[in-house]
Amino acid sequence: MPVRLDWAIRGDSNGSSMPMSCAQAASKPGYTCKSNHSECVDSTNGPGYFCNCTKGYEGNPYLSNGCSNINECERSREEFPCYGQCHDTEGSYDCKCRLGYESNGNPKENPCNPKFPLAAQITLG
Repeated sequence: MPVRLDWAIRGDSNGSSMPMSCAQAASKPGYTCKSNHSECVDSTNGPGYFCNCTKGYEGNPYLSNGCSNINECERSREEFPCYGQCHDTEGSYDCKCRLGYESNGNPKENPCNPKFPLAAQITLG
């Protein structure tokens, strides 16, 4: 059975026990969300805050450079769908149909199908 640790930072590094929100903590010395790709989240279980890596990154948001890029193209298609060719980008990914194919919409959501010129469609049709 999975276990989830629910905690929050309730004070500052100077020993103050005054709970701080993200807005208050960001301007104080000892702010704990250190990574360039981290974000502060206000606690829902009482006053305080905690840090997460931003979308497209994973790791330890409490360390400088602690959050690193996820290569979505190496992950499962259920988690990061792509019906075409996947290309990792910093913090995200692109999905495009390969040459000669097209999608009815976004290839992250819809399959890529062969493009046929009108003459080929008429001949086959």
